[in-house]
Amino acid sequence: MGLRLVNINKSFGLGITKPRKKILSNVNLEIKDGEMVAIVGKRGSGKTTLMNIMTGLNRPDSGQYVIDGKPVGFGRTFILANHRAKKFGIITKKPLLVPDLTIFENITMPLNHRLFMSRKRKLKRAREVLRGLGLKGKGRFYPTEFSDLDMQKIAAGRAMIAEPKYIFADEPTAILASADVDRYMDFLEVLNRAGYTIVVFTHSKRVAAHCHRMVPITGEERVEEPKSDVDDFADEAPATPMEEEPVVEEEEAVQDSPELHEILGEEAEAPEVEPMEEPEDEPVIPDEDLMEEPVIEVKPKRKAPARRKKKTADEGDTDETE
Repeated sequence: MGLRLVNINKSFGLGITKPRKKILSNVNLEIKDGEMVAIVGKRGSGKTTLMNIMTGLNRPDSGQYVIDGKPVGFGRTFILANHRAKKFGIITKKPLLVPDLTIFENITMPLNHRLFMSRKRKLKRAREVLRGLGLKGKGRFYPTEFSDLDMQKIAAGRAMIAEPKYIFADEPTAILASADVDRYMDFLEVLNRAGYTIVVFTHSKRVAAHCHRMVPITGEERVEEPKSDVDDFADEAPATPMEEEPVVEEEEAVQDSPELHEILGEEAEAPEVEPMEEPEDEPVIPDEDLMEEPVIEVKPKRKAPARRKKKTADEGDTDETE
């Protein structure tokens, strides 16, 4: 059966002050059961919008969506929600694990709405998933104790815990180091061989090379091309590097360096030091005002005559009495 999109169109904006921005135009896509398909396009080409439409998280303006041979009306949201809960598993760019919950609690979150599923059965299913992830016996650990690669694997385990038929991965290697990209895509290939139909939305030719086929998307009408042409629709062109100023090497300093003489087995010659030229004495221009300083005669000060002490009234009285 598989999935089929027919003439999907999607625009954003109200169209009041400026025209609506068209994101998807006449997208036609078919994915068969058991395939691993890469939807390839640059950032902003509408990959995430298309994934949201395929998983029932967003509605197109027009078009038809067929799941396992049955047309799905986008107006009936409860039907899409039912498909999303039972048939779809979603892997986002970031793991989005709850740091305060254990790995077991994180991966069993999609099973919480299954009220008639016993805890024993949930535990058994969780152990099966952890064993498949290579994390057997680590269900009681917390997300912060794992690497980015393991956390993204745990996010994939959460997507497959409810045994969906289709797994959608939106830029699943965005947070991974370059050395972990191929390892994670090899892991998705193992899931595909286990029976899951996987749709990967990416801008990387390296990621798309792990898939069976590639479907380029440019925001306009889709044109499907063989996998060998992935390079034309892959990563964005790298930024133009800044022009560096040319470095001028000092050849004389290199030729006269003692390290160079040691390498050549020659005796280092003492560098010739040119004697510094003594600056010539500048002619002193005499200043007529400063040639002869005027001599100022300093006359001795005269001593001031001693002032006679005035007799007070009391002294006068004493004289008269005598």
